[in-house]
Amino acid sequence: MTQVPDKIPKSTSDVHLLASLPLLPVPIGAEPLRNVLDAFGSAVAVQVAEILGLPLSDPNDLLRSKTVGSKIKYEFKINHWIQPAKAEGSLVKFEMDSQTLCRTVSHQVNELPHLSAKEIGGGCGINSSGINPSTGKKKKVVLEFSSPNIAKKIMQHLLDVYTKINKDMEGEEKAILGQKAHDFFKSMEEGDPKPVALWEQFRDYSIKQYKQDYAGLHIKFDVYSGQSQVSHESMNVALKLLKEKGIAIKYHVTLICDLNAYKLGRTIIRKRDGTNLYITRDIREAIQRYEKYKFDKMIHVVASRQDLHLAQFVKVLDRMGA
Repeated sequence: MTQVPDKIPKSTSDVHLLASLPLLPVPIGAEPLRNVLDAFGSAVAVQVAEILGLPLSDPNDLLRSKTVGSKIKYEFKINHWIQPAKAEGSLVKFEMDSQTLCRTVSHQVNELPHLSAKEIGGGCGINSSGINPSTGKKKKVVLEFSSPNIAKKIMQHLLDVYTKINKDMEGEEKAILGQKAHDFFKSMEEGDPKPVALWEQFRDYSIKQYKQDYAGLHIKFDVYSGQSQVSHESMNVALKLLKEKGIAIKYHVTLICDLNAYKLGRTIIRKRDGTNLYITRDIREAIQRYEKYKFDKMIHVVASRQDLHLAQFVKVLDRMGA
């Protein structure tokens, strides 16, 4: 079994930084050249498989002994990918090497937009000039980061409101308030001026506060926008396109995208009452961003708990030919 390399090249001028990744046995479905987290995951899998005497291609998910965690912890060897393992019973936590993480992520952001799919798959040399070799022109990358949600408890006063609403919704009032919230959201989606104006006021206040918070961290974004700004009319355009391409289908009284063929399940894109979901807005927003920026690559920085949502979102765009 090929071992994790004991060092990372210090310079990409001699060796492609990502060219070392294929040295790792790559589990089915992992794409270390496109997703740096897959490289770190493969680095962990290599050692765990070796320590437990399990084949990398066929892990035993029924191995639940509490001694397994301790065995992995004490036999795991740190390297430039992974720091010491921590065991809590049968749970083992692995910490990525921060220096390697920063270098590989920045490398992918800087280099992958300038490489063709063939080059990425073949591990060819980098194009250090930052120029698209096929056209000789510079490429454009849109990076979506932070993505705060104005409905979440980021600031204390929002936490207080969030807590109060949940308390008020206990008992019989829960159904009543839930229906009111649903009706308000639906009317806002349909363009009713009053709820839209109230939402815009909340959004303006929130962004003003976000800017102040980020300023304290010396962070400034070029654009403050999100899927909540996608209009009902523009989403209808996206839904029409999905229907025309046979991607969106009716399922009972809802509209869904069936991605079972890709092991991604089914995702609802319009509910029975005509309201849309996050993925519907994300799809339309991605199209709008491309129409505005004509980018060559768009990168989403999101929490890992959104893995399925992002996988479904990307697959739908892929099927649309976007």
